[in-house]
Amino acid sequence: SGITLTNTSTNNTISVDQNGNVGTDVATDGAIHIENTGNTGIGLGVYTNIGATADSPLVAIKADNAAFDQAVVQIDNNGTSRGLIINQLGSLANNQSALYVNINSAMSNAGNSGVYFYSNGAHASTTPLIKIINDNAAATNITLSVQNDATNDAVLIDDNGTGTKSGLYIDKDGNNAA
Repeated sequence: SGITLTNTSTNNTISVDQNGNVGTDVATDGAIHIENTGNTGIGLGVYTNIGATADSPLVAIKADNAAFDQAVVQIDNNGTSRGLIINQLGSLANNQSALYVNINSAMSNAGNSGVYFYSNGAHASTTPLIKIINDNAAATNITLSVQNDATNDAVLIDDNGTGTKSGLYIDKDGNNAA
């Protein structure tokens, strides 16, 4: 490795502000802190043009302690645009996915989930919490596929009886009638 940083305190190892000032006391958040409050460009860019010989991820984040009990990545977006965008622009190789979540842990505690979406915000009546669009009329692929090799149900819809609508609504012809 070209540069090695060791931080044994709660202060920053490296801080960079929007003006390019580098120091150890620019801000107080994290071992590496990048402050981007004064420009309209990206705050952190990671770029590569390496070819097919690459066999490692461009960015890898690893929490390697069984006692670690915080989120590994957190996105707090107080703006009006998306918190996370994945644009898969190249053709995927066989058995590849634009978004891949692999869960190998024992999820034996009550309330655990592999993927969890929660909302308690104000939404317009026609705004879905999750929206999947397959916008290619010539596509022959399946839009949503669920493979269940477990011993329990593949899909559970639990509306707790508190909603005024059904737990599942299918609009086959686009006329907003079930």
